[in-house]
Amino acid sequence: MDFDGLTELLDDLRAATGLSAAVTTCDGTLLAHSAGEQLCTMHLHSHPDSRQACLDSTHEAAHRLGGEEDSVVLTCPFGLTKCVSRIEVDGLHLANLMIGQFCATPPDPAAFEAIRVRYGFPRDAYAAAVAALPVVEECRIASVQRLLRTMAQEIARRGMAEARARAEKAWAEQALADRTRQVEAAESRLSRMAAQVPGALYQYRLWPDGRSTFPYASDGLQEIYGLTPNQVRDDALPVAAVIHADDVDRVMESVLHSARTLTIWHEQYRVTHPTKGTIWVEGRSQPERLPDGSVLWHGVIMDVTDRIRREETLRAIQDRYRRVARELRYGTWDLNLKAGVFDVDAGFFEMLGLPGEDGALSFDDWLALMHPEDAATLWDRVGPQLVGGDDLCLEVRYQTSAGGWIWVESRGRVVERRDGRALRLVGTNVDISDRKAVEQALRDSEARFRAFHENTPVAYVALESDGRIVEANGPFCALVGTDRAAVIGHELASFLAATEGNEGARQTAALLEGATHSGDLHLARADGSEVTVQVTGAVQRDADGRFVRCHCVLHDITDHARLEARLARSNADLTQFAYAVSHDLREPLRMVGGFLGLIERRLGTDIDPQMREWMAFARDGARRMNAMILDLLEYSRVGTTEIEAEPVPLASVATEALQNLGARVQERQAVVMVPDDLPVVTGDQSQLVRLFQNLVGNAVKFVPTARTPEVTIACADEGDRGWVLSVMDNGPGIPADKRDAVFGVFQRLDGFESQEGTGVGLALCKKIVERHGGTIAIDDNPDGGTVMRFTLPKRAAADSPKDETPSRQTAELVNTLNMHQMRIVARIRNLSHTIQKREASRQTILGEAAFLVQEVDAYRVFVHAHGAKVFGTDRIAGEESPLTEVDSLFFAVQQWTQDLDCTDLTAASTWLPMATLLRQMLEHVQRSHTRLVRRRSRRVARASGDGVGPFVWGA
Repeated sequence: MDFDGLTELLDDLRAATGLSAAVTTCDGTLLAHSAGEQLCTMHLHSHPDSRQACLDSTHEAAHRLGGEEDSVVLTCPFGLTKCVSRIEVDGLHLANLMIGQFCATPPDPAAFEAIRVRYGFPRDAYAAAVAALPVVEECRIASVQRLLRTMAQEIARRGMAEARARAEKAWAEQALADRTRQVEAAESRLSRMAAQVPGALYQYRLWPDGRSTFPYASDGLQEIYGLTPNQVRDDALPVAAVIHADDVDRVMESVLHSARTLTIWHEQYRVTHPTKGTIWVEGRSQPERLPDGSVLWHGVIMDVTDRIRREETLRAIQDRYRRVARELRYGTWDLNLKAGVFDVDAGFFEMLGLPGEDGALSFDDWLALMHPEDAATLWDRVGPQLVGGDDLCLEVRYQTSAGGWIWVESRGRVVERRDGRALRLVGTNVDISDRKAVEQALRDSEARFRAFHENTPVAYVALESDGRIVEANGPFCALVGTDRAAVIGHELASFLAATEGNEGARQTAALLEGATHSGDLHLARADGSEVTVQVTGAVQRDADGRFVRCHCVLHDITDHARLEARLARSNADLTQFAYAVSHDLREPLRMVGGFLGLIERRLGTDIDPQMREWMAFARDGARRMNAMILDLLEYSRVGTTEIEAEPVPLASVATEALQNLGARVQERQAVVMVPDDLPVVTGDQSQLVRLFQNLVGNAVKFVPTARTPEVTIACADEGDRGWVLSVMDNGPGIPADKRDAVFGVFQRLDGFESQEGTGVGLALCKKIVERHGGTIAIDDNPDGGTVMRFTLPKRAAADSPKDETPSRQTAELVNTLNMHQMRIVARIRNLSHTIQKREASRQTILGEAAFLVQEVDAYRVFVHAHGAKVFGTDRIAGEESPLTEVDSLFFAVQQWTQDLDCTDLTAASTWLPMATLLRQMLEHVQRSHTRLVRRRSRRVARASGDGVGPFVWGA
């Protein structure tokens, strides 16, 4: 129902009759209404009890109308009357129409006052509402009921008409939507079909007045003409504008001819496409004449540019083939075995230098032109080929008019057979004399290479992907002491000596994976001896990158390896000799220093100033001599100790070196600038730390005291040269004529004798840089001072296998260190117990003391030999060198042993120093453990890639 329209109708009814009206559902729910009576809306409906009484009256009316009654008149509990009638549509009770409330008689003031008092309504407003109640005499109530029934019927009629109108509208809208979907589906199917057709589907219409349009064109039209269907739907002139100028007249004439004759239009022409350039298109369409005299074509246009170009290419190839065949003197032949005729063209005679044209040769004439050896075997070669298939290939020598011989290749195919026998063949003749000459040259070259291969002094093998030997020359067989039959088919790893272990197999596998150098391998000869070889390999791959063979060259370096072993032993002996000499040279210095201290303590304050000065000179000389011996020992160690090559971040090297120089940097208030992009190089961590420490330490040391030292570390990438690093200072500089001399041992510049040092530092730096494959030089700083410039190799490839031998060697050295320390502690405790508790002879005690001295001396020699590799070179502020600690320990043990000769062994003064020695040794062991833990932590940090950012060290 149109409730807005009902509300207007009900308002009109109230205006005409003065009575309120409403439409409710069958159960009394309000649907539409006019303005109500103030007594009901403002008073009776505002109180819960009175509102419930009104609702009960409404429900009673709805209940009665749900029965047989179609109209009822009710009086509510408050004396007000209302008329209610049913609204029916096609016999269905849909709603109720109500008129009221009103009074059938004038209102009773006393009754309504009682209601007001009962519910507590305000007096004045309530009285005004009672006075406004409409009064309908009982005689007019029947007329109101008739009016009510009439209006209910009118409302039902209007509702039915509106429902039918809405239903018809919905049906029409649904029918339109269905038709629209059908049209869209058809258009979608057509679009999909058109999209699958190469080119464009179209309708072209030519009107009698000369106008032309494209009523329909698929989206493919844009690929053909560069125009959308909308652009040509009402005017086809844009299409004529893009047709090639040389083709447009021909195309238009063919269209007009098809219109006159109503024949199929078919044409190829060029189009100037806006994005593709000039393309070739082909159109085909069927015309039909329409009633208005216009002609409509239905057809398709396709892009045939690729086909046209292929045809042009094919024609060019055919022309080129004909020219090449003519220039290369190709010829054709026809062999008729049934007739015994060999039919050839003029090209065959031109090859032989004979005059002639196309013609047939008998078999005898044909054979007469051949080399006798080839003529004798011709049919023996032809027969098996024709029995096994239809293809024939012969290489035959023919005699030329000049008396020489040429090679001709005859290729053909059977074109006729009968009962399985070939009767006729056709084919071509090609002069292959040049190819035969090249093949002969290759055979000669291969023979020479084979002779060189077998007689060269270098061993060679070729390996399959699984390591099996597929080719080996004589020198390799001689190298392993066996013949070729015992080599071919066996794996190269099977010839490795037992001493190689898994390392040899790993190196062999690396060669097969593409490594060019496998290092040194030990091979076992057939007689049980071993040879050492250096293997260089290269993997051969095909065009797709697949493995073909691995070619290996083996150099016998057995004698070279023996010499290297002897050299290593010599270096070890030299190192041991240097440590022994260092001990022998430093022992008198320790004695001098020790006894000078004893003399000074003995004399105390009684010593005169001159004597004190002389003793100071003596102690300083001993100290400087000791420093020179230690620096010389360090110089020797750098030259003989093997480098532990590994990726080393220079940022961590600089940090470690500056930590070691922390006290000196702070003392001078120096500023050391380190860049944030220091690279990773390949080298020995401890030696590189010593290099940076010496260079930065010298830069800080030699700057005049009146000036704040400023040191700058820089780095540049020089490509194949590696990394070029520099340490710049603001010191006095080094004269050009002294720059080579300062790299010598014990060389110092004039005027700097007062500075501490021995003159070994730069010599040590030079040796470290050269051991790493670099160079070092001195330049002037443009801003004043010195620039120490040196090169270092770049970081090794990340995938190169790292030799773990240095790590194993370090672990073994640490184990040896622990063994030495445990034995010394045990001997000190045992000797202390012997002196205190056991009744042993003086000779026994002195013998055990001598063993203790030997043990400590052996430990001292070990620490001097391997301390740098075990502990590293880093130091923290105030920390003493392990070498100095072990020297002090040895001096204390030796001094105590010497005192035993003149001491009462039963006195407490004999064994109490043993407790001091034990405590000193245990403290040394603790510090050794701390150094090892610190070095391991730094190695772990470097391995994890922890970087160091840019920083400025010092002030």
